[in-house]
Amino acid sequence: AWAFFSIIVLSVLTSSVALLTLASSQRDAEAINVAGSLRMQSYRLGYEMQRNSPSLMAHRENWRQTLSAPSLQKLNRWYVPGNVKTRYQQLQFAWLEMDKHIAHIEDFVGRIDAFVLALQHYSEHKIQTVTLLSLAGALGILLLTLFTLRRIRRQVVLPLNNLVAASERIERGEFTTPAPDTALPNELGQLSRAFNHMSGELHTLY
Repeated sequence: AWAFFSIIVLSVLTSSVALLTLASSQRDAEAINVAGSLRMQSYRLGYEMQRNSPSLMAHRENWRQTLSAPSLQKLNRWYVPGNVKTRYQQLQFAWLEMDKHIAHIEDFVGRIDAFVLALQHYSEHKIQTVTLLSLAGALGILLLTLFTLRRIRRQVVLPLNNLVAASERIERGEFTTPAPDTALPNELGQLSRAFNHMSGELHTLY
């Protein structure tokens, strides 16, 4: 019962962690796409700045909204690696400087690329974590199953076979050969002790 309970607990824990990790990965692709779109928007802002385009302010506002997209705001949660949070915060601080006067677009795009790369590594790390947890859970369940089968064989199957052999000896009138496994701390050990007591009584009577 302990082994089966452990197998169930291990299965539930492995599945729960895998499902939670996958649930947190639902918007990873969206976050990477949104972060990648910032690169094109930055180049567009630089181009419009050079031409004094009348749509510069509108596109600047769109850029700011993209930087504050919900999929990126979720990167401030506790389980997100510090590297990703730091890259995102640096991007926000850099935008505050860029918003004053748009210049050094190449440097800013470099920060965006670093942020996108950090997001990609974060997503890959979660997939690797789910894979390792699944393998570890499967290995643990396999080991527990093998351990349980081995213990059942030693404490159930072999004692039952010994009792069958002892019964056959009793049938042949051999009362002096006791059944082993009397030291087992279970019902089969109790049965073996009762069987030996019975064979002793039969030997006395016969």
